Amino acid sequence: MKLKEKIQNELTLLAKEQNNVKKELLKVVLAEISREKTKDVSDDVVLRIIRKMKENATECNNTEEAKILDEYLPKMMEESELKTIISNHIEENNYSGIKDLGRVMLFLNNSEYSIRIDNKIAVNLVRELL
Repeated sequence: MKLKEKIQNELTLLAKEQNNVKKELLKVVLAEISREKTKDVSDDVVLRIIRKMKENATECNNTEEAKILDEYLPKMMEESELKTIISNHIEENNYSGIKDLGRVMLFLNNSEYSIRIDNKIAVNLVRELL
């Protein structure tokens, strides 16, 4: 089942509840998803939307919303695991300086790991390893 369908199903289950924060938040998530140009939105796009909304909720110190959104996000990659992936990629491609930072980040953002990576941590690790 796609993530969008999971959210729609959960919203249906919450429909009868009054003043439910989760219900209202899921409505906002679905509204953001509906803004996408295609009808068949991939899970990656949905996860990016949810991650951005979680970042905004965290910045606004809305821990309840952040906690709800966190339920739909995959577990983030451990820093040690990310460091290993980055160092292996740097070695395989013989990257040697900060000028290669963009290439490494492009690899990470286009890889299967992209939805489990915190880009701020990744950039710091790439700088450290280059």
